[in-house]
Amino acid sequence: MRLVTNEFAPLSSVKIHDGFWSRYQDIAKDKIIPYQWRVLNDQVPNTEPSHAIANFRIAAGLEEANSTATSFRTATSRSGLRPWPTASRSRRTKSWSGRRTG
Repeated sequence: MRLVTNEFAPLSSVKIHDGFWSRYQDIAKDKIIPYQWRVLNDQVPNTEPSHAIANFRIAAGLEEANSTATSFRTATSRSGLRPWPTASRSRRTKSWSGRRTG
């Protein structure tokens, strides 16, 4: 058996099949990430709008800014989107591509 050290495996080649971790992966995929998507798109009732995705759309020239928008919250937007790449690579995850933001 050859032990490989100081080499990184591509994230796409790493699969975790474990009863303990699978449960938490499913919770993140099915509950947390969709909820974060709704929060970032200001679609959750009784919460203060973050305008996070709207600010990205304004910066990309896809929307016009209005006087009620809050300051650009780049850190909030990035941290809210951080779990998406890993979850979207899972073979059990439905694709989020093509989702509309508003």
